Amino acid sequence: MEEIFNQNEWELLKSTPGIVVNFIGKADEKLDKKEIEAFAKLCKAKNRFKSDLFKAVLPDNPNEYLNEPYNPAKNADIFRELDALLDLKFDPVDGRMFKHHLIALGVHIANASGKLFQHTISDVEDEALYKLGRMIDVDVAQLFRTTLVDDILKNVE
Repeated sequence: MEEIFNQNEWELLKSTPGIVVNFIGKADEKLDKKEIEAFAKLCKAKNRFKSDLFKAVLPDNPNEYLNEPYNPAKNADIFRELDALLDLKFDPVDGRMFKHHLIALGVHIANASGKLFQHTISDVEDEALYKLGRMIDVDVAQLFRTTLVDDILKNVE
């Protein structure tokens, strides 16, 4: 998988899960302990996901990618670059699957910080999910009308 991309492109891809976690988790100004634990749990389950690229870029040490400062403008540029990279150098079906897994990662992080019996995704995190979708060319509203995100995330349990 790595051989398809040059070194800079591969580094961008490897940093993407951590950037998604920061983009969603810090949308409400803090990345809390539950969100960090949710990312670690998802990374431990990485071999269960259908997207080979997603499995390849999920870190073995999730904490190493969580120290990026929250910078929505920079993140937007990174997500747009990622979208272009996948469109140009990667199989369209696999690229779309990878993008869906990134949205599922964002949903997993957003859901992690809620309380029992409450809607767990804050309005700010919900808005961040939709922004992420726009930047990577995924219709999040359409995606949420399917069971795809739930199907991806059932692998984390």
